[in-house]
Amino acid sequence: MNHSPVSSSSAPTTAEDEDTVNRDLTLYNHGLAVGVLGGAATSVAPPSLALITLKATPLEMSVLCAAQRFPPAVTALFGGALVDRHRKLALLTWARRWAES
Repeated sequence: MNHSPVSSSSAPTTAEDEDTVNRDLTLYNHGLAVGVLGGAATSVAPPSLALITLKATPLEMSVLCAAQRFPPAVTALFGGALVDRHRKLALLTWARRWAES
């Protein structure tokens, strides 16, 4: 009885295939780690700098934190309205072509 999560037909067949899979996974994991660390630094650094160097008050800190979250919310609202006005198949086709380029 085989308890392997991957079927034998999709498993790497040679050492070279296994090295390629391992390299791809390693590159993906490194890219993911860089993205997470970059996002963490972006969300922590501006408030920390404002607090330490500019001696920001609690009101100024709250305005700064709200300003960090404002652009994605506005972009999502306008983007959602634009997407709702167009055909979904055309948008999906365009997005797929854009992602492949």
